[in-house]
Amino acid sequence: IARELGSAVATDDEVFAELLPELLRGGNRAVAFGRGLAGASPDHRASWARLVDGLEQIAPEQRNVQVLRGFLAVLWEQDRDLAQTFLDSVLDQPAVRELLPELHTAVEIDERGVERLKRALSAGQAPVWMYRNLAYGRTTDHLAGGTLKDLLLLIADQSDGFDVALEILSMRLYSDRS
Repeated sequence: IARELGSAVATDDEVFAELLPELLRGGNRAVAFGRGLAGASPDHRASWARLVDGLEQIAPEQRNVQVLRGFLAVLWEQDRDLAQTFLDSVLDQPAVRELLPELHTAVEIDERGVERLKRALSAGQAPVWMYRNLAYGRTTDHLAGGTLKDLLLLIADQSDGFDVALEILSMRLYSDRS
């Protein structure tokens, strides 16, 4: 139902604008709603811009990117280059840049994604504790060992990063074993 509602809202600008503040505060089915929104969106760029602009209107402690995660997941399947472009643009958008590691859990992390995550960490654009999101949902399962090692060493080298890197590695080892 949430996905169907997202599809319906994608083509109704007035309802989209009215619901946006609540959608960006999260909810049980926000990812599914975002998937429906992306699937029916007539203009992915405009919809993404509205989502990001909407986050800027919400207090940082209330921001929730679950709708954006659903949106990115569908876009990754439909137009991977555009999804990569949106993720690249996150580093230039103050409302979402610290949430980049969480956004990455919606898509397959590839070499470009790892470089983006490393850039954000090195520049202090995303706090190290946000990288803990990469431990869950089998996010790092497909990364080559060397690529994952480089990312984990960079995370571990940050203040308070060792435990985060260890948790990501632990979940990867668990996943590999199963």
